[in-house]
Amino acid sequence: MSSSNFGSLYARLPDNPITAKSDGKTYKHSVPTRDEARVLIEVEVTPTNGIVIGGQHVRQGTHRLVVYETELSDIEARVATDEHKRAWSEAIKTFNRALDRFVISSVGKDDGSEAYRLRKEQAIKMFGETTPSLEFSRNFPGGMPPIARLTKVEQLKAPETETNRDATRLEGLVTKLAETLGKAMAASQQSSGARANQAR
Repeated sequence: MSSSNFGSLYARLPDNPITAKSDGKTYKHSVPTRDEARVLIEVEVTPTNGIVIGGQHVRQGTHRLVVYETELSDIEARVATDEHKRAWSEAIKTFNRALDRFVISSVGKDDGSEAYRLRKEQAIKMFGETTPSLEFSRNFPGGMPPIARLTKVEQLKAPETETNRDATRLEGLVTKLAETLGKAMAASQQSSGARANQAR
């Protein structure tokens, strides 16, 4: 591999910054530039190590980020539905019932003593029969989707590319030309009107 190819693999991605009208904040969209409309979204990510959304690493928690419009359907497919949330809640209940049964069979019923609390803690550490994730996967083998919530905040324009930069320049030139012609015509009409009034 030539050094130029090697260098292009590790070339810094453009920031493609854009300021949203909805909150006035400027967002980076550090992915390869495409002449394509974008969307500002807000997501709640559940995995502790985060996930990649639209080519960008997003940490656990709620974040706003910019993605290309065509990426939305793939992102939406990774959002937990109400059915997923109900199944997760049931999985936790099933897990807790199994854990309670194990603790009672291992150390008996709670007598309120410190010794019981210590024995219970030890029993909980030894419990390995199931987990909430295992219970959940009985109904959803793929596991819980990594995005708890997604909201579309605002439609955004495409980042600047060579293609649309030229089109934008041309648009600007056409607009200026139209304004200049409009002013020239108005001035011409005013002077024609003034001459007509003098002729009377």
